[in-house]
Amino acid sequence: MKLVTQYLLPALFLLSATQLLSQERVNVSGTRISIVPPTKDARLSNHYSVISVPDSYELSVVEFPVSGFDTKIQEIDSSAYVKRGLEVTRESKMTVDGYTGKLIRVRSNINADGVQFIFGDSTFYVMISTLFTRGDEVLFKQIIDSYKSIRVNTSKKINWNQFLVFEQKVPNKFKLVEEECFPFKMIFSKEGTNKDSVFNDSYIWVQQFPNDGDFRNHQELMTHFLMNYLTSSKAEILNVIHDGKSILAGVEVYQFIAECKVRNLTIQVNAVGYLAPKYAVFFQCSANDKEDVLEIEKFFKNLKFK
Repeated sequence: MKLVTQYLLPALFLLSATQLLSQERVNVSGTRISIVPPTKDARLSNHYSVISVPDSYELSVVEFPVSGFDTKIQEIDSSAYVKRGLEVTRESKMTVDGYTGKLIRVRSNINADGVQFIFGDSTFYVMISTLFTRGDEVLFKQIIDSYKSIRVNTSKKINWNQFLVFEQKVPNKFKLVEEECFPFKMIFSKEGTNKDSVFNDSYIWVQQFPNDGDFRNHQELMTHFLMNYLTSSKAEILNVIHDGKSILAGVEVYQFIAECKVRNLTIQVNAVGYLAPKYAVFFQCSANDKEDVLEIEKFFKNLKFK
């Protein structure tokens, strides 16, 4: 059974680069969260915030390092799921590690039930989403017990360089904006500066997730995310510089480079899609001047995939 999450997060990831866990507390990659997995045979990835057992359940933890918890918790309620055609079987409050949040269980599809829990405060919030074998009440209780075991280490500093599926062989002007990171969105800005809107300047935006078969090749991966960007930003393509296969870090990728007009600003867009055997990664780069164009080229030249 392949579990599908239409109602939870933008992506609920399958596993790669995993390790077998015992029934002990573990740290969830890309978060400050530790948890006791629902079962002894669970697997944890170093590059994705997922705990899972194939054909049984997928538990995803995403920590958002932003305010807005009070608004978000109001958006997650039974009526919102009913409007999406989902059957809500439970809605209740639950407290973990001193944080009170909202728990909702739904019928996701003919094979799976889903249970989502959101908690946080004025500085962050966490969304935990699990799909599991439909009607398995024993497993449901194990999942709830796992949620209750959650602890938040507020003094922990997340090692994002370990989390990433790539690394830089030499330093680059574009550095990770760590305070803006969460597992499915990582921004690199000049010198890692955190601005009110990093997208108003040159940047590199990265998405990484397991290769679970959603995309057939590098081009399909790159095109999917690039089209989302071009549509949402209302970008006008002025001149296509390159649209095809490239070699980066010794591997074949699909790359699109073009001059575009966005909000009356002419920029160079450089997008790369790479579908590895176990993971997929998409880079979306925007350069406002020639100096940044060259620095982004250096970023790719000195890239090394893990």
